[in-house]
Amino acid sequence: MKGDEERNQEHQRYARRLAKLEAQSAAAFDRRRRYQKQGIGSRVVGIKRAQRVDNSRRVLSILVPFLIIMLLAMYIVSPLSKIKNIQVTGNQDLSAAKVESAAQIKKGALIWRVLIQQKKLEQTAQKANPQVKSLKVSLTGPQSIKIKVAEYPIIGVIEHNGVNQLLIGNGRLAPVKNRSISNFVRYAGFEHHEKVMQQTARQIGRLPAAIRGGISEVTFAPTTSDTKRLRIYMNDGNEILVRSDNLNQKMRYYPSIASKMKANGVVDLQYGAFSYSYGTQDE
Repeated sequence: MKGDEERNQEHQRYARRLAKLEAQSAAAFDRRRRYQKQGIGSRVVGIKRAQRVDNSRRVLSILVPFLIIMLLAMYIVSPLSKIKNIQVTGNQDLSAAKVESAAQIKKGALIWRVLIQQKKLEQTAQKANPQVKSLKVSLTGPQSIKIKVAEYPIIGVIEHNGVNQLLIGNGRLAPVKNRSISNFVRYAGFEHHEKVMQQTARQIGRLPAAIRGGISEVTFAPTTSDTKRLRIYMNDGNEILVRSDNLNQKMRYYPSIASKMKANGVVDLQYGAFSYSYGTQDE
């Protein structure tokens, strides 16, 4: 009897352990199944979120360019795209109206067209007015632009084909029109020597304004030994002999040489740099 009772107890313990293991196994299976369900749900949610982001990007990639094009089209046809204010800077001799006219820029013109055609506008201005050296347009406001111009100086008056014309610092000529020419430097002796005239003008046009302002008259006076000699008369009473091809370089020595002269005379800058009083040396 005792042996049977022990076997029954052992059997009961085994049954309890087996029931416990089965319960643990069932719980583990249930947890695994719930985790798998949650994982699938998360992946589905992630896929849906990615699809929404991708769809939003596609819509934006179409919508944004369309809106930009539409806004640009509205701007172009609106009054906001037209020039209302024009400021001209850098001009010395030319009036603002002449600069605007030369470049063919006027109020009411399309701002964007002016800005993207700057090189063409500069070329147009240079062709229309020989004094225009360079021209740049910049935007200063929604309807405002600034035209910055650089000029070639007017260096004097020359008789060309029997008519007085303005000589520009780039060698080109311009009509006198309604100007008074009494205070302009006179250029003489250049008939039938247009290349020398242009070279002389370009050289003098590059001189500092202080030196250029001291010139009274420029005469082409070639000799058999020097076919490019110029005779320049200065307002201070001195006379300069210099070649047309190196005038810009040599004339820069003049203020220093003149300051050391005890009396008016000739400053010879043809091949060197020296001076002598009138009547003391043959020219």
